[in-house]
Amino acid sequence: MNREFVVTDEQLEKIKNWHPDCHYIWTGAIGGGETYSFMPTGLGDCLVFTCKCGERLNLTDYESW
Repeated sequence: MNREFVVTDEQLEKIKNWHPDCHYIWTGAIGGGETYSFMPTGLGDCLVFTCKCGERLNLTDYESW
């Protein structure tokens, strides 16, 4: 079974505007340090973005559930 997780343009824009001084500081040759956590539920998928500094942004689209 294949599962696809999607980050929308709106969610990416929220990330860019949320913590601009921290998460666009690259930590290696390919970036890294940030985490996108997807948690499937019976109602929909939760999405949490974690910045290098450890702060988290909940990007779950509850309205689509």
